[in-house]
Amino acid sequence: MGLSLAVRGADRVYRWAGDEFAIVFPNTTAAEGRPGRRARPRCTIAASSTTSQGEPLLVSYGVAQLSDGDPVDLIDVADEALLAYKSARPPLPN
Repeated sequence: MGLSLAVRGADRVYRWAGDEFAIVFPNTTAAEGRPGRRARPRCTIAASSTTSQGEPLLVSYGVAQLSDGDPVDLIDVADEALLAYKSARPPLPN
């Protein structure tokens, strides 16, 4: 299943680099982008995609919010959040 099918119609999915993607949730704060909106794509991908060893494909992500800053800063903040997430990755919900 494509990642774009796991988000709302107004949301946009972009391939960032290699195996990295960005999802833009318009008119959504970082707090609103936390558990629910990011869990759905993660669970959808895990349920529909597997690694070459047959294990669910795990998705890691970082959440950031663009305010009155530079969009490049947004990517840096999201990258930092991604690294923090990867170091404390929670298990998939049942």
